[in-house]
Amino acid sequence: MSGAVKRSSRKRRRGRGSERGAILLISMVLMTSLLLMSAAVVDIGRLSLERRADQTAADIAVISGAMSGSSNSDLIEAVRSSLDTNLHETFTLADLNTCGGDSLPAGWVTYPLSNCIARDRSGTQLRVRVPTKAFPTAFALLAGLDEFEHSAFAQVYVRRQGNVLPFAVDAAAGSYRM
Repeated sequence: MSGAVKRSSRKRRRGRGSERGAILLISMVLMTSLLLMSAAVVDIGRLSLERRADQTAADIAVISGAMSGSSNSDLIEAVRSSLDTNLHETFTLADLNTCGGDSLPAGWVTYPLSNCIARDRSGTQLRVRVPTKAFPTAFALLAGLDEFEHSAFAQVYVRRQGNVLPFAVDAAAGSYRM
C-alpha cells in the first residue's frame, strides 16, 4: 500500500511541475498591460492640460479681437498678441494663416492673410482658431504614438450698443486628432 501512495504523490509532483512558470508569465503580461495603460493615462492627462490651455487662449483671443478697433489689422494684431501672451509662444502672421482646412459655417469669411480668424458676413460673430500644434508624447512611444495634434477654437457674438459689449463663447469649441 505504501507503494501506491508513493506513485500517486509522484504523479502530483509531475502535474504541478508542468504548471511551474505560468504565474510568472501571467504576471509579466499583466504588468506590461498595466505599464502601457499607465503611460496612456499620463500622456492623455498632459494632452488634456495642453488642450485646456489652448481653449482658454482661444477664448481670450476671440474676446480681445472683438474688443479691438474696427480695422482688420487692429483685430489681427489683438488676436496674435493675445495668443502670444496666453500660450507663451510667438505666433507670426504666417502661423495665423495655417488653418486653411478649417470648415466654416455658410456665410463666413476669413480675414486676409489670416485664415485662423473668421467672421460672418454681417460682422456680428467672430471666430478664432489656435493653429494646430503637435504635442510630443512621453510614454505613448511604447505603443507607437510619437505625438498628438490638437487645436481649439472659440466663437463670439458681438453686438455693440453704446459702451456695452455683450459676448458669448461657444462651449463646443475645439478638436482632438491622433
